Amino acid sequence: MHASLLLLASLTVAGPGPGPKIAGPCRLMVLTVGVNDYSAYTSLRVQYAGYDRPYRLMSLGSAEKDAQRFARHLASTWKCQTEPHVEILTGAEATGTNVIERLQVMQKVAADYVVLYFASHGGPFGQVPGQPVQDFALPLSPSPNCVRAQSLAELVSLSCALTGRRIKSLLDQVQARRQLLVMDAGIGGLGSIFLAGLAERNPLGADLAGQSRAIISTRGPAPENDNGGFLTTALLDSALAGAIRDDLQDEPKGALTQLLNARVAQLEPAGTGFGPTVFYERDLLPLLSTLQSNADTLPTRGTGAAGPGPAKPAGRPLGVGNYALIVGTGEYEASNQWRRLANPVMDATALDSVLRTRYGFSTFLLTNPTKREFQLGIKALRERVGSDSQSQVLVFVAGHGLYDQKSGSGALVHRDSKATGEDEFLDSYTPFPFFASMANALASRHVLVVLDVCFGGLFSGQLRDAGHRGDEQAYAGLSVQEYAGRALVYRTRQYLTSGGKEYVPDGRPGYHSPFASRILEALRRGATSGRFVSVVQLRAAAEDLTPQPRAGGFGDDEPGSDFVLLPN
Repeated sequence: MHASLLLLASLTVAGPGPGPKIAGPCRLMVLTVGVNDYSAYTSLRVQYAGYDRPYRLMSLGSAEKDAQRFARHLASTWKCQTEPHVEILTGAEATGTNVIERLQVMQKVAADYVVLYFASHGGPFGQVPGQPVQDFALPLSPSPNCVRAQSLAELVSLSCALTGRRIKSLLDQVQARRQLLVMDAGIGGLGSIFLAGLAERNPLGADLAGQSRAIISTRGPAPENDNGGFLTTALLDSALAGAIRDDLQDEPKGALTQLLNARVAQLEPAGTGFGPTVFYERDLLPLLSTLQSNADTLPTRGTGAAGPGPAKPAGRPLGVGNYALIVGTGEYEASNQWRRLANPVMDATALDSVLRTRYGFSTFLLTNPTKREFQLGIKALRERVGSDSQSQVLVFVAGHGLYDQKSGSGALVHRDSKATGEDEFLDSYTPFPFFASMANALASRHVLVVLDVCFGGLFSGQLRDAGHRGDEQAYAGLSVQEYAGRALVYRTRQYLTSGGKEYVPDGRPGYHSPFASRILEALRRGATSGRFVSVVQLRAAAEDLTPQPRAGGFGDDEPGSDFVLLPN
């Protein structure tokens, strides 16, 4: 079939079935792409994250069938007066060149909705060592020049594989502003990938205010069996068409997420770890506008001409700096006063992993540090942040804490801290006021200190609770745009502790402390659902523990501020 005849594919797909038709604009264009056979790619290598290794593309069993059944299902359930225009590219026709040509044709056609679907292999592309994936690539069916390629990068340069940013740039030029991109290709982290692309001054100047684009993918490898890919199977529901229309509006209703959650509960095989995620590109807009400085904003609506701005460090995750200093101390030399703790190192290590892999943080992990090593960690964090006033910093400390009756304040206990009877002025400890002043002095706009230590509620210099600012219901029901608009515009200096002026439990040996367990659970749940996590939500997750967690502001904190973690 010649590429020019691919438009006729729309005639082979059954149109909407019987029943009432949709009133209003509902013209639909669909392009689905499925690739099973990768046997021609025999000599590829891939380089990313410091690795240089063979890149084996095993042939798939159901990708082409999935592309066909997804297209036919959507066309048959799209109750519109105008017949949907559907194209299916599979087998030898599913080349990168043909996909680009089809999308370029779609750019010239007036439509209300566009759905682009891929069932294929997918993987990271152009990753910076030690940083989150910044793009992905979809190898497609090989044309003769593709077979000679020696690397994934060469496939991309020959348009034999399409990157996420290439796909995005093509979709940005499509007239239909309501767009759905489905990736049944085992690609996660789409939030960070799309935000990174937007933050690099998209030369097309896509106006997100007038566009509704949702992206559906799996969070990791995309499982399939003889019946097809699980993501595609989950989407083949009679409610799909209505969910697309509901979510591709000015205010998404979460219909796609609800549909997938219900379907996965029915279909997910035990132990596969499969889980779909729905990501709305417009959710990135407030983060761009609030987390970038005035001198380095995107040239989008209402901002005027933007200057070039300072150069950004290579590999900056999510387009802004996200840094964390994570400290866990379980071993103490003054064992006559400070007993060994079983869980702080495990808690710190687990949090380090979640922040790095699920939230795109650059982390410094300290286990059982001395006081000097802790101070050097603060110094390294300060130097890494530099003058980046738009960055976010999270500091977590788990271990022993001290209450000093003379000063009425508290202090962190380090591995080499002396027994208090041998250290009258607590020189081997880090007083909370000094720690707070160091955290407050960081250049970052948003700083959160999380303490899982005894007497942590004294961190701000007085025992108090900022519950009136951190009301869990204060932001209930807000979109990311509304939340960011209210909270992230203010300078943040907040703390969250596992208790007040009291001892807090370490938990059972080999398990996380009760407080750390709740924090980790909230972060993992946020990453799984693809939604942001705030201090309010972190505190609410541990609210029913005894003792109750404490939260508040310190230093230069501005009323109404918050700290928001956005998953990859």
